[in-house]
Amino acid sequence: MKRTTITMLAAATATLAISVALAASGGNAVQTRQATVNGKQETILTTSKGMSLYYFDKDSPDTSTCTGRCAKLWPAYVLKSGQPTGPSSIAKGLKVFQGANGRQVEYHGHPLYTYFQD
Repeated sequence: MKRTTITMLAAATATLAISVALAASGGNAVQTRQATVNGKQETILTTSKGMSLYYFDKDSPDTSTCTGRCAKLWPAYVLKSGQPTGPSSIAKGLKVFQGANGRQVEYHGHPLYTYFQD
């Protein structure tokens, strides 16, 4: 069985990283939090409920390849309506696209996912 690699997006620098904004609230809010990732303090992205957000290395902008069994383990971060919001440090990188999983949120071209055991 081929291994699926989903990566936590660590944001805050010019290199793409996922961070979630703690300041925003509401169902469409992406938030940032501090977390220890591989022994290093990072800013990460989370949902408004505090679930970490991840991206899949094989995805491309506006295209999610994590479907079927993959999507059961890594549910897409989707919005029923509206646009994602977040702190000013990440807001410009957030958007929604219509894909195989519904209205999925992406950050700088990376479709976002949660993890079913979080």
